Amino acid sequence: MFRGERDELSMAAPLTARVGVGGLFLLKLSLVDADQGKSKNLVLARVFPEPDAQEMPDFSSAETTVLAENLTENGVWLPGTRRRDQRSDLARRLEGRRQDARSRARAHQGGEWRGMAGTGGSAAPRPARSGKPCWLTRFVRRRSQALGCRPRRQCGIALVIVLWITILLAAIAVGMSQDSRTQTLLTRNQLALAKARALADGAVERAMYEHLRPPYPDKVWFPNGAVHGWEEDGARLAVSLAYESGRIDVNVAREPLLKGLFTSAAGLEPEAVNRVVDAVMDWRDPDDAKRINGAEAADYRAAGRNYVPANANFETIEELQRVLGMTPEIYAKVADLITVHSRQPGIDPAGASREVLLAIPNMTPDVVDAYILQRELARLNSQPTPPLPQAIGYTSIGATGFHVNATVRMPDSEVFVREVVVQPTGNPKRPLHYLAWREGMPLEYPQAAITSQAANPANPGLPAQGKP
Repeated sequence: MFRGERDELSMAAPLTARVGVGGLFLLKLSLVDADQGKSKNLVLARVFPEPDAQEMPDFSSAETTVLAENLTENGVWLPGTRRRDQRSDLARRLEGRRQDARSRARAHQGGEWRGMAGTGGSAAPRPARSGKPCWLTRFVRRRSQALGCRPRRQCGIALVIVLWITILLAAIAVGMSQDSRTQTLLTRNQLALAKARALADGAVERAMYEHLRPPYPDKVWFPNGAVHGWEEDGARLAVSLAYESGRIDVNVAREPLLKGLFTSAAGLEPEAVNRVVDAVMDWRDPDDAKRINGAEAADYRAAGRNYVPANANFETIEELQRVLGMTPEIYAKVADLITVHSRQPGIDPAGASREVLLAIPNMTPDVVDAYILQRELARLNSQPTPPLPQAIGYTSIGATGFHVNATVRMPDSEVFVREVVVQPTGNPKRPLHYLAWREGMPLEYPQAAITSQAANPANPGLPAQGKP
């Protein structure tokens, strides 16, 4: 199995049958001169012999691998180590291996070698492994342990794994922290919104109570659109109460009143006013006849709309946004001035706001401001509301319901607005009938409410004299 000379060792090893057709492969471990004979390199050569070979083949064309470099007579040069003056362990072990190989080669005298090489393509059965690595592997391991180094490919692998695991755990922790924070904020916002909604609904009930309570007629909240404010559990509440007849009903209002609304409140030019008003009239009339500046089914299809005019009354004020030519900006300016519940062609000046009064044709701001002042003085003196002569022809007397706006501002800036249209029924078992219950536009908190609460802590929301 072995054959050796000075500075070299040759050996044969069986090749497993799953590699090609089996057989032998030959190895030669030798010391080759390097650096002009000043040192030697440990070289391993590999060759596959012919099946009928009778002697050791030539290793001139063999594959070679340099196992160690810079071996001298005094020791071994390895990267990162210092030179030893005495014979190294590597040299002594190589010498011992060389002597063992020479002894076995003399004992066999090449007979067994020729027998193995002349078997004609089949190798002897490979002996069972003892479970121990080969001598070269054991030597390299012992040498590495003696020098205190590890294989280069394994250096720092544990540290890299630990770093990646740490980064992964940190990313998971950050994600869980962000998710927990988001869930906490959502829960807190939902809780604040629910509390604000409950406060707004309660403020609507209080507004109707303050208006209808009989024992204190001098403290009744008059439905003139005035804003009443107070604080409750850290939240600020602002409530207004007004006659629904003080708004313009888009279903039955006269055409000049609608034109005045879009002119004074929305600020449209006459040409744009004519287009919007004619489109509104075409929507609510029962026929398909188109007005001069109006819009019927063909115009809606031409504009790419997937609907046509209802040719019926508006069911809600939000339906006005579907009219051709009605933009979100225009609707936002008139939404708080219109209704579909009064069923009156005109307005009641006693409960109309300044913007609604200005929508009356030929009405001027000076006349409106003077009338509002007279109206408030008459109410404070418990006198009848004075008439508005300039509104003749556009006046409708008789309350048909109330419009309540309740705005709640929470300490964390959460805002909720409840807008309600309610009508008294006269039935003690069911005194109120709610026609609309929706969210609306917020009211400004009145600055006078702070003085009101300080002067009348037993009944916040009312001035010191007991009147709104």
